[in-house]
Amino acid sequence: MPRYKYYAVVQGLNGDAISGADVYVYLEGTTIGATVYLTEDASQGVSTPPQLRTGEDGSFQFWVDPADFDVGQEFDIRVVKGIVFDKTWRGVQIIPWNVVNAD
Repeated sequence: MPRYKYYAVVQGLNGDAISGADVYVYLEGTTIGATVYLTEDASQGVSTPPQLRTGEDGSFQFWVDPADFDVGQEFDIRVVKGIVFDKTWRGVQIIPWNVVNAD
């Protein structure tokens, strides 16, 4: 089963890239780190937040494996850079609902 990619670009109010920010990926509504993969074919996932950082252009990407999660699992994604930026997106769906644990 394929892994599913999540990609985002983080910008400040003026449209400036938020580079070097920590990216935390949690199971929705918890502080439990979600297992994410930094490349599509990575052999090991990362589950200890923050799992990754934004690039120079403010972008970040990761993959999730449907085998690691229950049906309907959603995620909270938090991006933090000191006191400059702190934003959380809640209930993010990355894996299509009908794909998880499908036989």
